[in-house]
Parts: sequence; C-alpha cells; structure tokens
Amino acid sequence: HAGDSQQLIGVTRLMSAADRQEAEFAILVADAWQGTGVGSALTDYCLSVAKQWGLQFVTAQVASQNPRMLGMLQRRGFLPQQSSDEDTELGTICLKCRLSD
Repeated sequence: HAGDSQQLIGVTRLMSAADRQEAEFAILVADAWQGTGVGSALTDYCLSVAKQWGLQFVTAQVASQNPRMLGMLQRRGFLPQQSSDEDTELGTICLKCRLSD
C-alpha cells in the first residue's frame, strides 16, 4: 500500500532433510542492518525452531571472507568442518552445530 514504511531487512531459511536429523541454515541481512543484532536475533530464532523440530545438527555455508558471520555462528557452537573441493572452489567454509547432547 502507498505510504507503508515496512521494509524487508532480513530473511532466513532452515531446510530440513527428510529424516529431520539435520537442516541447512542460511541468512541474509540487508547491508544497512548488518552489525545491529538483526542477524543474531534471526539466527537464535532459527536455532530455537530447529530444536523444537527435534533436529540434531544444523549446518551453514559461509563465505570465508565473512569474519563477522563466522564469528557469530562460532559463538553459537558452530564448528568448521572438513573442507570439500567445492567449498575451496567457492571460497566457503562449512560449519556445523550439534543441537542435542
């Protein structure tokens, strides 16, 4: 509607495998909103949903040139995994977080 001041500032995706053991997490935050806590809040929400679903692991592919994202995920328990040839070619790092003990 004309005059609405709503804007999309971030999106996340949590894609679960059919066995609901693991899901892939992705996030995108608008440039103007990066560093404001939006990404952290969206990530925490997705991890909460993943736990509610009973998932055991969440993985994420992160650009190796994105230290802010890598740090944010590592503070939440994500650990770097063995790099594949595809990761190396794309310049990404695969991280994995165990949700259950």
